[in-house]
Parts: sequence; C-alpha cells; structure tokens
Amino acid sequence: MIGNTWKKWDLHVHTKGTKKNDQFGSRTMDDFFSLFFKKAIESQISGIGITDYFSIDNYLSAINYVENIERKEDSTGGSLFSDEDIAKIRGIFIFPNVELRMLPSTGAERLINIHCLFRPSYTNSLQNDFFNTIENQDSFKMNRQGIIAYGRKIKPDITNEEDIYTEHKNTYALEPKKLK
Repeated sequence: MIGNTWKKWDLHVHTKGTKKNDQFGSRTMDDFFSLFFKKAIESQISGIGITDYFSIDNYLSAINYVENIERKEDSTGGSLFSDEDIAKIRGIFIFPNVELRMLPSTGAERLINIHCLFRPSYTNSLQNDFFNTIENQDSFKMNRQGIIAYGRKIKPDITNEEDIYTEHKNTYALEPKKLK
C-alpha cells in the first residue's frame, strides 16, 4: 500500500515580460525559459502556474518553448537539454494563472489581487469566454483593447498604445460582482 504522494507545485510564477514590474535580466525569452526549466528540474517542481496580469501571453510562450524544446541549442550548437531533462520538463503540469486587480482598495489604497487558475484545455476559449466578457466599473472589457480604451479615457494625452496598455493595466480594476 502506498501512502500520500507529495509533489511540489508553484501556483504563482511571473516570467520575463510580465505586465507589471518585470525585473528579469534575461536577454530573451529563450534565455529566461532555459534557466527557468533547469531550475524547475533541479527543484523537482511538478506543476507551475504561469502568472500575469489580465493575460495568458507568457503562459502561451512557456507552452511554445516546451513544444519546441528539442530544437533548443546551447552556444556550441548542441542540445540545450538532455532527453531525460526534456521528459522531465514535459512532465511538468503548466497552467495559466490570470492575476486580476479588484475593488475595493485596501486601507493602504492598494487594489486587491485575485488569481484565476485555468485548466490548459480551456485556453482556446479564454479570450472569448473570459477576457471579452468581463468589464470594469466603467464598462470597459478586460481584453487588451478594452484596457487601452480605458487608458485613453483617463489620460487622452498618451498616444502610444503600448504605453497606454502598460500604464493602465495597473489602474484597471474589477468589481467582485463583475467577476462573479
């Protein structure tokens, strides 16, 4: 008879390119994920929630990296990972964790963070069934275009879409009843 089996999971992992406070020093996403997955193997991690604000873009980048892992090469042109490491990486359960900001703010005037964990098989439906249906208190959708439109309303003097998106994903917030 086998007793409990314990596995290490990290449900909240931001990656390079995270939408808020990206302080990762890796040159490229490939450089980041190379070290990321080597550390995951070393730490015997079995599950990872790739987290970002209002987005699954970095989750999709992680999945793409794993799908193409046999082609990853080191600086000499050799395989970056052994066959055993590739099998271990492919055995890690990777899932999207969408971090949202909720009203009301705390006593310290900070918005409350909430995490929505999704099964990987649902990712194709997330855009239509989740990001395109939830709206903030001013009725702007929670997708990229909605956040940009919301930012334009607040600060019409900012014209660059990427700047608007970057700044206003930090101010975009949901009321709990809208998420419900």
